[in-house]
Amino acid sequence: MESVLDTSPGSLSAFRISVFQHVSMSAFGFSFQLLEREVLVVDFALNARAGRIAQLMEKYRDAPMDLADACLVVMTEETKNCQVITLDHTDFSFYRRNGREVIPFTSPEKN
Repeated sequence: MESVLDTSPGSLSAFRISVFQHVSMSAFGFSFQLLEREVLVVDFALNARAGRIAQLMEKYRDAPMDLADACLVVMTEETKNCQVITLDHTDFSFYRRNGREVIPFTSPEKN
């Protein structure tokens, strides 16, 4: 399985840094500092995947699926051995990649 938190310079994809999406603003600022110094490299061309992202957002419009979640689902479709780290347990329990395939994810348990 691909390491979700590979910290070697230049190897962190948007999929891996998505864990920053739901943390405090200080961590958010820190992630941008890493991007500016090119410690993190986001290698996800949104335009090239816009059609698939639109399909997913339409499919899950009643959820509703936001752009960030749609991008993560597309990334899991392109990276077979992966693990999403998310606080959105309910959403990622519901979303499917490649039609009906369960998306592997880790989420804190809810009490």
